[in-house]
Amino acid sequence: MMPISSPLLTITPWTFSVYVADRDTIQTALPHATEPFRSVVYLHGYTGTRLLKLHAHRAIKFLQASGYEDLITHISNTKGDLLLIEYCEEWFLDNPHRIARFGEECKEYSRKKGTIVLLSVRLNYVIRALEPFIGPVIPLHQVQIPSQHVLPQTPLFVNENMEILSYGQQTLQL
Repeated sequence: MMPISSPLLTITPWTFSVYVADRDTIQTALPHATEPFRSVVYLHGYTGTRLLKLHAHRAIKFLQASGYEDLITHISNTKGDLLLIEYCEEWFLDNPHRIARFGEECKEYSRKKGTIVLLSVRLNYVIRALEPFIGPVIPLHQVQIPSQHVLPQTPLFVNENMEILSYGQQTLQL
């Protein structure tokens, strides 16, 4: 299998990020993207197949959130250098208050505990509504981050032509 060049190959530390791509791209790139992190927690809902597969060589803690309040509790209580959250429509129901609270919890996690990434295969209202919460928490001049790890902190979408788009504007091509 040919390696995929993707922003998912590097996840910016101490941020809340959202990555939107097709299932195959996420499943291929995600195992490599988690390698720099000591502890990884993967939070998901009941429905669908996981975007992150189990890997024998990597200890990843999988948690299941049965509903919105369970999701918020997990984010508040979970400790890990990297918290990956697989998007689940049932958690938000397009409720602006739920979306804002989720965004605040994710931003707080990235301030105090580590990196948090929301993974989705679809760009929708919820992802767009989270835009004010996405991004670096600590100014980049205060943290020494190699330039290959500095990414645009807006939702990224990989279309069927393997072009990486940021809200419809082409940012780079694979």
